[in-house]
Amino acid sequence: MIAEVRTQGYAKSIELLRAQRTDPDVAAQVIVLVEDRRALWAAFDAEFPDRVRRSLDGLRRNFTALRSRCLKGSPLDTVILALGQTIRHFFDTVEPFNLEILRCDSADPEWRAFEAALRILRKSIGFQVAALATSYSLPLQGEFAEYQPMIQDNAGPFAALPQDFGNGDASAYAKGRQTIGLSPETLDRQVIVR
Repeated sequence: MIAEVRTQGYAKSIELLRAQRTDPDVAAQVIVLVEDRRALWAAFDAEFPDRVRRSLDGLRRNFTALRSRCLKGSPLDTVILALGQTIRHFFDTVEPFNLEILRCDSADPEWRAFEAALRILRKSIGFQVAALATSYSLPLQGEFAEYQPMIQDNAGPFAALPQDFGNGDASAYAKGRQTIGLSPETLDRQVIVR
C-alpha cells in the first residue's frame, strides 16, 4: 500500500494540489471522513474485523462519491483514487479470512495476519491524508490527529509489524495466503510526500 503513496502520479498530484488547491471543500470532506473512522486508530483488542470491513467499505464508497465532484484525472481525483486503491489492497489481503467470526486472539495466525494488514493500511492512509491536509493547510483533528506522530515514528497501532508476534510472523502468514501490495518490504521504503 505504501507503494500507492510512492507512485509518480500521486506525488505529482500532491505537488499540483499545493500549487492549485482545487476543490478545497472536497479535500476537507476527505479528511473529515478519515478522522471519523475508528478502524483507522482504535486499539486492536477493540476491533471486530467485520465492523472494520464494513467501515472501510463505506469509506471507499464515500471516496467514490467524492470523486464525482472532482474533474476526472485532476490532482485531487488522483489522490482520492489512491486512497480507495489502498483500501482495496487491504481487502484483497484479508479476503481469505472469515471476518464475521475472526476475533482478537494473538495465538491465531489469521488474527495476526489481519492485524498486520490493518497496521499497514493505517500507516498508508495516515501518510496519504497527512500529505493531503498539508497541501491544503487543513488541520487534522481528533484521535486521528493525535496518532499522527506515531504514524511518522512507526509506533503504536500504526507500527508496520508488531514487535511481539512470538513464533508467528503475521506478515509471512498473510503473504503466504494472499497479499497484493502489502509487505514489510514496501514499508521499508516509506515516503512522506512533502
